[in-house]
Amino acid sequence: MIIVIMTNVTTVTQKGQITLPLILRKMLAIKPYDRVLVKISDGRITIEPVKDILDLAGAVPVNSKINAAQARSFMVNNYSRI
Repeated sequence: MIIVIMTNVTTVTQKGQITLPLILRKMLAIKPYDRVLVKISDGRITIEPVKDILDLAGAVPVNSKINAAQARSFMVNNYSRI
C-alpha cells in the first residue's frame, strides 16, 4: 500500500463551508454532488468519499428476459415478509 501525505490550506467561509482543493478531489475521485463522510477524532477532521448503492447500477448483468414488473410479481408470490 502506498501512503501519500499531502497538505493543503483552505479557508472556512462565514457559512462554515470549505472548498476541497482540486488536486485532492481528483486524487479521491470526488465529483460535484458526491457525498463525503466527515469524522472528528483526536482533534482532527477527516473527509472521505462515500459510495452510494446507486453507484453499483449496471455493475451486475441482469436477465433481460424478465422485466421489473415480472420480478416484483415473482417476489410477491414467492417470498413472505418476516
